[in-house]
Amino acid sequence: ELLIIAGPDYDSDKILKTPAAREVTNKRSASVAQGARMGSGLRGLNFDPLPGAEKEGEVIKEVADTKDPSSDVGRTSTIYSQRVAEEKLLRKMSGAPEVLHIATHGFFLKEDEKLKKRLQGLSRGSSSVPPPADNPLLRAGLAFAGLNANAPMLGEIDTDNDGVLTAMEVLSLELAGTQLVVLSACETGLGEIHEGEGVYGLRRSFQEAGVKNVINSFWEVSDAGTQLLMTKFYDKFLTGMSARKAMREARLEMLDDAQWSAPFYWSAFVMVGRNT
Repeated sequence: ELLIIAGPDYDSDKILKTPAAREVTNKRSASVAQGARMGSGLRGLNFDPLPGAEKEGEVIKEVADTKDPSSDVGRTSTIYSQRVAEEKLLRKMSGAPEVLHIATHGFFLKEDEKLKKRLQGLSRGSSSVPPPADNPLLRAGLAFAGLNANAPMLGEIDTDNDGVLTAMEVLSLELAGTQLVVLSACETGLGEIHEGEGVYGLRRSFQEAGVKNVINSFWEVSDAGTQLLMTKFYDKFLTGMSARKAMREARLEMLDDAQWSAPFYWSAFVMVGRNT
């Protein structure tokens, strides 16, 4: 099975119309809500639409639906976009998909030094150990439908479908059996390095949740360039080529194309894990 979540509608007010969200809204004055929206951290998140991401998902599904039926990968494909590209899709799966493709905005927030110092002062903790509220797994995440609309109330509404999937939340997903997760988003490979423990971020969380291989990016990527790279990748991968080789071949094809030859377009994405 190939599950595709692409091009969420970040401005969707679907969640805000639920009774629980309306109750929270009624308790907050307009001035308080505006102040929270302008704040730092998760409540300060705001993302522009990614039209190329939705198109990317549609093209990948088309490739999957027309490929060689003898291949097991992607035998069935499902796509969710716009208002239905919600966080809860990953929490309510009946079983782990073989391949999961997520085309959206990713983020890794900077460490809040002032907050860290206050928390360490309260807990008298070591400077080498991040306090709970400054956990790097809470500062890395993916954006889903409704994030922009829900941002002022993050932490006050149901976190299972608030539009933000943090790396910490990824740890609770049931993904044992998933061969590949493709995070077609900006900076999904970033994290925080802890001596002797490696990098804490989205890639690590997906692997700890059971995923064998993860494709992620290390810097902001081009919407159009990413769409082309992923289309080339799946065109090869879904016909039986290994994921690692398919990504290599897709990158080489872009390198040979004068319009897309700049490394900016194709070198941000890398694959980590046990090859498939």
